[in-house]
Amino acid sequence: MFKLFSQLAKIEEKLERVREKAKLLEVRMKSPDGNIEIAVNGKREISELKINPEWLKTTPPDNISNQLKALINEAMRSVDYQLAAIIESEFKDVMEIFPGFSTFLGELPSLKDKN
Repeated sequence: MFKLFSQLAKIEEKLERVREKAKLLEVRMKSPDGNIEIAVNGKREISELKINPEWLKTTPPDNISNQLKALINEAMRSVDYQLAAIIESEFKDVMEIFPGFSTFLGELPSLKDKN
């Protein structure tokens, strides 16, 4: 029983490390033409968004919308992959202790792409 509590305490420590690393995570991206810049943090929040005002004046609304959605989606995917890599690195050894945990890790984006 003591061993189980000890293992649970280690998991709590790992979770705290994941939280701390996630707080520091930030993904910055630019659209291919450089007219849109975005920053997304580890909470998957847009922390910065810059759009070239001249580009806005000359670009059809559909193009603006499509480029903005594509860039936001790409940045969010990048955050997901980086968060998954952080979780994977912290919890690899836990999979040996709790076999069902590997099922959870298998659902993470970075691990799905490896299969």
